Order: sequence, then structure tokens, then C-alpha cells
Amino acid sequence: MNDNRLKEKQIEIHISGVSIHSKEDAVNTAFKNIRTQVSNEIKGIILSIRPTSVKVVDLQIKEYTQRFLFLFMPKKKQKVKIDLKVTVDVQVLDI
Repeated sequence: MNDNRLKEKQIEIHISGVSIHSKEDAVNTAFKNIRTQVSNEIKGIILSIRPTSVKVVDLQIKEYTQRFLFLFMPKKKQKVKIDLKVTVDVQVLDI
């Protein structure tokens, strides 16, 4: 009698992240959303999530100049938006 309730699934999800600091921060923001996205697609108790493949779908970097009172102290700023397609292996406890 096989009483193993642990199931392994592989799914593909799309996540995105936005940052005003760097590309790395935008990727970190995107990866924070993986668990939420996986829990929306899979029913059951999620034990582990392991990314196996990451593909960059879209990367946008917008640079702009920020000024104090529209005239003084110009600063170069950037806004980074990244869209990723991630394949993850998920271990689910099916109860």
C-alpha cells in the first residue's frame, strides 16, 4: 500500500518586478512574488519551490533627471522593470 502524499509538479509562471535602484533589486522584487503566484495555481500545502529555469521576457530601463524645485541639484535616476518566465519544481503535500 503506497501512502505517499508528497507530489512533485513542474509549472511555468510569469512574474515581474519594478525598482528605482538597480536590476538586481528588480529581480529580487520579482522573486518575492513566486510563492504567491504558485499558491494561486496549485492547491494543497506547498512544501518547497525550486526554480529550474529563468528567462527574461522583457527588460525596461528608463533614465530620468530629478531636480529640486524643477531647477536645482539635478540627479540621474532610473526605473527598472523586468518580466520573467520561471519554471519551478514544486513539492506539494496532498491531504
